[in-house]
Amino acid sequence: MMKAILYSIWLQWKLDFRNKSMLTSYYVLPIAFFLIVGAIYKEVNPSYANSIIPSMNVLAISIAAYLGTPGPLNTFFNSESKKTYIVGNIDLKVILLSTFVSAFTHISIIGGGIIMLSPILFDAVLPVDMWMYLGWLALSITISIIIGMIIGISTKNNSSMTMVSQLAFLPTMLLAGIILPASILPNILQDFSKILPATYSIEILNSLDDVTGKMFMPLLALGTIAFISLSVLYKRRLLN
Repeated sequence: MMKAILYSIWLQWKLDFRNKSMLTSYYVLPIAFFLIVGAIYKEVNPSYANSIIPSMNVLAISIAAYLGTPGPLNTFFNSESKKTYIVGNIDLKVILLSTFVSAFTHISIIGGGIIMLSPILFDAVLPVDMWMYLGWLALSITISIIIGMIIGISTKNNSSMTMVSQLAFLPTMLLAGIILPASILPNILQDFSKILPATYSIEILNSLDDVTGKMFMPLLALGTIAFISLSVLYKRRLLN
């Protein structure tokens, strides 16, 4: 079993680097947004240096998890490969695990690059407690990847997957406080933003010395709901 898991992870990693769409979602788009948005805010609002690392990390997570992660799962669960695994008595959880590990690794790489380059390019301020920052960042990555996996499993074809991915990503980018502070949004949009994991990730990563239950409990709740939803959808797809 362990050999199958390791091989599946290695294969998924190899396939990701051969897929231009995956490379675009995991690296090209996050880097492009990081450079463009970072440069703009450095000129328009120098105080943004205090929050550019959390904002760009969460933006990179959202791009990669919502636009990149769903693809491999959507392709697998809507192809004959699924039947081949079942006939071969291979647990399909291996596919979920390999997708998760591959996505987590890609996002961690781009996240680490943002942390290292931000002080050099935009005079950004590094987190006060780096280990705590990385811990909360890992939780944010995990929850976002699970949501991306839900999109991949639940959609029946590439077109519907793309649409749902965009519906998940665009509100996150616009309403979660990544580009604009959530406090300046109309009340109805502020209320809507409370269902977005990125909203709480931004708050936590910007307030490491004063993280409250009001910040992390909703994030944990959303993560739990996402995990349960993924489990239910996985079992349903096995029956189809």
